[in-house]
Amino acid sequence: MKIGTALTNLTRMKFTKMYGDLELDRLILQPGGGFPLATVGLVIGAVTCVNKLSLTIEYAEETISTKLAQRITKIAIKLLLGKFTEVIMNGQIES
Repeated sequence: MKIGTALTNLTRMKFTKMYGDLELDRLILQPGGGFPLATVGLVIGAVTCVNKLSLTIEYAEETISTKLAQRITKIAIKLLLGKFTEVIMNGQIES
């Protein structure tokens, strides 16, 4: 079985922040249903709503260990924060 990674992001969508007395705080994208984890191994979903970024990382423990998924999560956060040089210099990913 070949294991890979999928990264998905909803397109820019306009959501109303207020729905009567309810205020939308954030959205969560759960992409695992669109990408079978047994064949993909790791799926990262990103969605931004009301200026807040939410990331969901889903993985199958049969194909990727929790320790590796946590390591990938930390690297992804560094990359999102613009710490590209730090990640490459630390050998976390190859340049």
